[in-house]
Amino acid sequence: MKSSQNKVLAALALAWQVGFLIVLPMGILLLGGLWLDAKLNSAPLFVLAGMVTGTVLGAVLLTRRVMRILQDNDDL
Repeated sequence: MKSSQNKVLAALALAWQVGFLIVLPMGILLLGGLWLDAKLNSAPLFVLAGMVTGTVLGAVLLTRRVMRILQDNDDL
């Protein structure tokens, strides 16, 4: 019983990590783009740049996390 609970908790933890790895960079860079566009009156330049950069950064972070998980499973 304890092992199945640990697997469920590990899966939930991974789901939260994936969510944060994708949403956090996009959100921060999107808000930064909104702020820069408001300051420089250049809408939607920095919003789009923030979205693209956040998406790429989220994908890179997610790929690194998945690769680390796969390497950890190979060591077992």
